Amino acid sequence: MVHGFFIFQETWSRFIDLLTFDPALLRETEMVIRLCLQALFIMGAAFFSSSEAALFSLSRLDTETL
Repeated sequence: MVHGFFIFQETWSRFIDLLTFDPALLRETEMVIRLCLQALFIMGAAFFSSSEAALFSLSRLDTETL
């Protein structure tokens, strides 16, 4: 039982280390460009996904009037 707890504790600490953010990375131009591109791509994906949902929710008559 104690051995399993230590494995869980080690796994949890590795997971927390993975999620920690280093603010010094924001000083690098490459990282800022990557973050901006990622935000742009996420907004583009949201736009196209919502437009697809809107088009598929139209009735056949509404589609013909487009």
